[in-house]
Amino acid sequence: MESTFKPHRISLNEARVGDNLHWKRQGIFAFILAHLIHWLKERDWDMWDWHLTPVVFVGQPAEIQQWLSQLNLPPLPFPTLSGRFTVIIDAIFPRVKLSLAEDKAKRRQCRAYRVTEIEPAQDKNDTVVKAHVGRPYDWKVYFLTAAAKLLRPFIDVPRLVDRSFDCWEVDWNALNMWGFDPQVGTDFDYDYPWLCDLRRAYGEMPLKRR
Repeated sequence: MESTFKPHRISLNEARVGDNLHWKRQGIFAFILAHLIHWLKERDWDMWDWHLTPVVFVGQPAEIQQWLSQLNLPPLPFPTLSGRFTVIIDAIFPRVKLSLAEDKAKRRQCRAYRVTEIEPAQDKNDTVVKAHVGRPYDWKVYFLTAAAKLLRPFIDVPRLVDRSFDCWEVDWNALNMWGFDPQVGTDFDYDYPWLCDLRRAYGEMPLKRR
């Protein structure tokens, strides 16, 4: 039987591994780039969101610390030793790290989305974490790779720094490794930038017919 699942918005307290969190835009560089993308390419985008973080673990503090220990990663600070917490890959300067979504949500608004119908297998999830956490943040994204976000797919702008990531790249890599492809089963064209591709997949932006 063909699945009827479609990516959709959920509440943060419903989040599980494989979900995606979009954080409200902030900062002058994000403001400038968002407006460039909006006016030059994506007029249907409301520019609300900017920072993207995939969810890689949900559980009690003791469960999370045990998982981190198995991956040889440092423990996370918890405000309490009980309760349910959501761990995300957070690509911010100077390095890609793991963060608690509940802590970040105290300082910044976010929207949560269910992207995959089935929760990714633990081995795939661990591969995503190992491939990104601890890598340098691509701070040059605002100065040297911004053109790629506007020119793709018309011109393939190569990466200038290997093995460093911005948050959109981490998010794309994670969802791709988990098997999510917004173009599968559709008659519509998904185009760069990735953030707008996701908003189309969620049904929050008009699709572009091929």
